[in-house]
Parts: sequence; structure tokens; C-alpha cells
Amino acid sequence: MHKKRSQWVKPLFQIRFRLGQYENLIDVLHEEDFSAFKNFTRISPELFNELKTNMGPLLKKKDTYMRRPLEPGLCLAITLCYLASGDSYKSLSYNLLVAHNTISKIVQEILEANPDIFYALVGDDAFALRSWMMKPYPHRHLTREQRIFKYKLSRARRVVENAFDILSSRFRCLLTTMEQEPKNVETIVYAACVLHNLIRIRGAASATAMEEGDLVDNHTGNITPGAWRTGVHAAPMVSLQRLPGNTGRKSYYNSKLGSVPWQNKFI
Repeated sequence: MHKKRSQWVKPLFQIRFRLGQYENLIDVLHEEDFSAFKNFTRISPELFNELKTNMGPLLKKKDTYMRRPLEPGLCLAITLCYLASGDSYKSLSYNLLVAHNTISKIVQEILEANPDIFYALVGDDAFALRSWMMKPYPHRHLTREQRIFKYKLSRARRVVENAFDILSSRFRCLLTTMEQEPKNVETIVYAACVLHNLIRIRGAASATAMEEGDLVDNHTGNITPGAWRTGVHAAPMVSLQRLPGNTGRKSYYNSKLGSVPWQNKFI
């Protein structure tokens, strides 16, 4: 037999409306300190309100006699705080006065609302070649097409390095040891990418220098390191999902659609 619950909500969490971080801080930051609000949630107040409105129907739960449901704004704030800080669910529980197991469910529920993203991995010679893994060709006796592929792969690896470091400087959960199941970690990374792109699209004018990646001079090949390295820490793409290993991608990078004007100068 299951033991009957003595209480549905612990006394600590019953004082959330009086002492909880969200209930007492978010409105103040929203009205009085734009930069602090953005630092707290990593997004602007306007984007926060938009996400809350759009995701409200998904997050809104029925009121019951035993306990009141968490409002959509709090659920969104919980998720954003986790992405921004990487704090454990138990640590967030004491700040937001929401049970850690509830936080776990909320974060996963919100992040799973994002669409899947196709990806391929970029590796070096230590990795075996797979349909989903791109790696350099051997160093000797390369054809012109293979040298171009190698050059483009090198550029891709730099882009990946820039992207991850800029992403992790915004969402510091990616710098921590993530204790979730691998499937859930994958969802978190997807959602962080989607949210990061949304922030960039909506707030391009307010992007900070730390959000800029390396700059490559296409005439000389010289690289200017992105500002993030000093910190702490148009045509549609052709689907490559069915192309085996490097072969399909090599053809793409040497095609009219996949080539760039300056690539022959750097091989």
C-alpha cells in the first residue's frame, strides 16, 4: 500500500509568493533595470513576454483543491535561470522556492517544445569516418576537390569552436557537468541553440562584442580572433543526410551552390 501524503506542498514552498525570487525580483527588474533582467534571464523583457504568451497554453495547468499550478511566467523563468547559470535543480529550488523534481519536469517540458535540428559532427584523423562524421582526407596526394573540402572543413571547425564558446558564455549550463540523461542533454543543447538564434535575430542591434566570433579576411585568409576568446571562459543548404561520408560533401563544396569565390586561393 502507498503511504498517504501528509502534505501536498512543503511549508518552504508555500511562502514562494512572499519570498520567492521570481515573485519578488522579476517585476522589479522588468520595470527598473533592463540590463539586470537580461543578465538574469539572458533575454530582453519583450522577448520574455512574447515567449510567455506563446508558450502559455502549453504550460498552463489546471487548478486543483490540493495545490495551485505554477504560472507560465515562473516556468519560463525557471528554465531560463537553469540555462543561464547551470545551477543544480536543488540550488534553483531554494532560490525560486519550487521543488527540485518539479523544476526537472518543467525544464524538460519547455525544452522539448523546440523542433529537431539536423547535425553532422566535425572531427579529425582520430575519428572513424561515418555518414554523420566529417573528417580531413589524408595529407598526401590530394586532388584539387579534396584540398578544397579539407579547407572548407577547417573553416567549419573554426565556426563550431566559435559557436560553442559564444553559446556557452550565454548559457553556462553547457560549461557544467550535466547530470541529465543523454537524451535530455541533447534536448537542452537543441533548445539553447534555438533560443540563442532567436535572441540574435530579435536583438542584433544590442549584441555585445563578446558575442562576435572570429573574422576571416576572404582576400588574405588572415584571421582576427573574436572578442569571446579574451573572456572567461542565403541560398538554401542541400540536405546531406543521405550522402555517405566525405564523398557527398566534397561534391557539394566543389559545386556551384556550395563553393565560395576565394576557396581556390587557400588550398
